[in-house]
Amino acid sequence: MRDDEIRSSLFASLDVLCAKHGPEVPYRDGLDAGFAFRGRRVPFLNFQKGIYRAAAQRGPAALSVNTSFRSPYDDQETDTGFAYAYRAGDVDQPDNRALRAAYDLQVPLAYFVGTRPGWYRPAWPVFVTVDDPEGRRVTLTPGRMVGPYDEREPLLPRSSADTPSVKHVSVSTRPASVHASCPLTRTSARSAGSKRLDCSTRRTLFRTLRSPGNRL
Repeated sequence: MRDDEIRSSLFASLDVLCAKHGPEVPYRDGLDAGFAFRGRRVPFLNFQKGIYRAAAQRGPAALSVNTSFRSPYDDQETDTGFAYAYRAGDVDQPDNRALRAAYDLQVPLAYFVGTRPGWYRPAWPVFVTVDDPEGRRVTLTPGRMVGPYDEREPLLPRSSADTPSVKHVSVSTRPASVHASCPLTRTSARSAGSKRLDCSTRRTLFRTLRSPGNRL
């Protein structure tokens, strides 16, 4: 179950919010209103934790993720997208399962990055293209919305120039049917050419994603 309809409603509602507020959207009087789906209000995100799966969903995959303005996690911008850490604790806890299910199903998410207290810069769609349970992180790769405005669909570019191949980083000690166990605290997992999502980075993050040339 991919929950494609609720994801489409999320993305359409973000189009409206960003048309009203610009690339940065306030939580109060903005994101806190949620969006309408089949007669009910659905939150865009859970600002108290990074990985969010809505109660209205039927499938297992996360709907959105966020990095708060003062996040304790080592989320990073990389050459191919964004390195996003698992939630601290068991790799197989519900939030981490929802994040990893987004990888397994290749469903599009929204990513909210806190730029200052009470404000977020949303990007959509993003896809989980690498799952690294040993390193306790995934890679989020930006996609594009394509098609007529009222029928747009999320697309992950497949050319080698646009994005790396979707892959899973295997753990040799993990049985095929069981998730690997990892330390109970997140570690700093920096890669070459990556940088921490500090204040200055957050303010310019996703500018290219929102430009007309990248939003078809």
